[in-house]
Amino acid sequence: MNNDDITLSPEKRNMMANVINMMTIACLDGTVSEEENQLISDIAQAYGLSQEEFELCSDKANEDMKEGKTVVEVPEDDNDKIVFLRNLVMTMMSDGQIDKNEEDFVKFITNRFGFKPDETVEYLINSITEEFIDKTGDNTENAVALGKEALENHDIRAAFDNLVNPAHLDRDALALFLRIPENEHWIRLLSEEQVDLLKEYAEKGYAASQFALGRYYQVVEASYDEARDLFIAASKAGLADATAALAIMYRLGQFGEIEIDKEKYLQSLQDASSQGSALANHQMFKAEILGLDGIEARPQEIIDGIKKWLNGNESEDLQVVNPIYYELLGLAYQALDNWKTSTEYYLKCVRMGYIEVYPDYLILSSYNQNFELIDEEGYYKGIETGCQIGIPYCFLMRATLNKDRYDSTEDEKEREALHKAIAQDLTTASNKGDGNASLQLAYHYYYGEYGFEENNNLAWGQCLDATGMNIAGAWSLLVQIVLDGNGPDDLPNNFVAYCRLMALRLGDDDQLIPVVIAYRSGGLGKYKNEVEKYYIPRYEALPDEEKVTYFGMNFIAVIKPSGKADIIEFDLNVEDLDELAQIIDAKALKAIRSEKLDQLSEELEINGGIVSWIDSNGTNEYVILTTADEEHQPQSFDDIYQLEEILTNLDCEVEKIYYDDFPDNDSHNDPYA
Repeated sequence: MNNDDITLSPEKRNMMANVINMMTIACLDGTVSEEENQLISDIAQAYGLSQEEFELCSDKANEDMKEGKTVVEVPEDDNDKIVFLRNLVMTMMSDGQIDKNEEDFVKFITNRFGFKPDETVEYLINSITEEFIDKTGDNTENAVALGKEALENHDIRAAFDNLVNPAHLDRDALALFLRIPENEHWIRLLSEEQVDLLKEYAEKGYAASQFALGRYYQVVEASYDEARDLFIAASKAGLADATAALAIMYRLGQFGEIEIDKEKYLQSLQDASSQGSALANHQMFKAEILGLDGIEARPQEIIDGIKKWLNGNESEDLQVVNPIYYELLGLAYQALDNWKTSTEYYLKCVRMGYIEVYPDYLILSSYNQNFELIDEEGYYKGIETGCQIGIPYCFLMRATLNKDRYDSTEDEKEREALHKAIAQDLTTASNKGDGNASLQLAYHYYYGEYGFEENNNLAWGQCLDATGMNIAGAWSLLVQIVLDGNGPDDLPNNFVAYCRLMALRLGDDDQLIPVVIAYRSGGLGKYKNEVEKYYIPRYEALPDEEKVTYFGMNFIAVIKPSGKADIIEFDLNVEDLDELAQIIDAKALKAIRSEKLDQLSEELEINGGIVSWIDSNGTNEYVILTTADEEHQPQSFDDIYQLEEILTNLDCEVEKIYYDDFPDNDSHNDPYA
């Protein structure tokens, strides 16, 4: 079966995945009898699968068995077997009716587990039905309608309460319910009582609750071991979104291993997509639209593929509960700068109840095809509407608008009011799960911007919150805070190197060079495979002049007669002027001062001033720049950017940067890593 075949609807993919699992279970003793094969074939036919699709399932099951990739594991404990059977029965009942072929198959597995098939299956059906009626009053249709209405009103807790029970047995309720844990900021809105309810249902083996609770542990608690175990259980029960969640854990290095595994990530994501996971499809298509995770951006191909599927035999009902495909079309057209068509698809999403994209629709509609803002009122309305329905990034956008107003006014009372509005919106967005808002708060507390008082502790805390939401810039800011000497005193070894690695994982390519340097300097040894597999090749592909690091080093500048300059790593705390003279083949070095250097020292706030050095006997015309301490002793620059700025002001062009005096040696031990 081709996992990339987008012409298969999610529902059909899910049916085929069920058939594959059935064949896997039937093959537990090593063979599938003719009777078993016919039984599964009948079920596939009842699903509406063609003979060709059934054969694809058979081939896939055999292939997985040979490669040891089966997702079905036979429980050994009798209690675990009952939970396993319960999940099979719930799957059988999930469309509101019990198909005889499926029931016969479940009885067959029950017999193989050593239980009486008729009595056991009847007991499971009755107990599930009784529990369902107790919880819902057997009013599934009304619960689903109320849940959908709550989603449309962005009342996540009400949607949860109405959908959590029907989701175990009703397909429409399941599709709607799964939208809650798929959305990271929604899962943060669940109450303590609702989380306790998830725990209760998860222990009973309900896959939907296992998945939702796993997402809570993953997103809110950062309890990755607990999340992984719940996702595995839900995945084995046939919930494709749980397989997608496992894939995301591979992507973030959360799957019990300290390193990421992009191959397992992509394969698991494709497997989940082939089973009809909306979460997987959203993740995959978004990556292909925007060019994420090393995947080439191809928005037009995604548009063609999704349209081909939408024009197929997919039922309107399923499209209604999966509006993300129209959101993806809107995103793809937006990536192609076709905003008019993008807004049409966003509006379709809104009409299907997916109101999260309504602000996108209003905001994009306020621009013309030349990307000029023609409806300022509509633009502001989009932001305000998003705030009214609780969409986090809209609070962030409103805070940004108020920052512009803050910068443009000198009125202190107005600034104070704007500061309060900015702080309130950023805090609201952060509390709703917007990591970029947390990062903005961290910046403002750290640098004392927009009326925020400088507070390193609050900045650090907001930064940590943002890292928990997978924001690359937050990891980078942690690095800066530590390098500035403002981090906690009890940080573990390699903390900065690890932060750089996390930022790089999440897309901050500026961290590539320092990660490689830290690794080559003896740090990040636990991540050897990841660094050598993903980052060293990217580093080696860089132009030679870019293979440098500017962290934790000391520098001087050597200006040549041509006016060009070399920057050399040189620490005058441990190396003396005689060694410096040898580098440029000078007999002895003599310090000189100049008005221009003194003026630069004052402008750049260099306390000891800038000192230039020349050969005392005049045989060479090189000029060396250093700083000086309070006792006028020469010191190296510890800020290469500052040194480059000085050279620019002196009309000197930097020609080369040398490390450890040897141009080919770029391995320097980063003292902060």
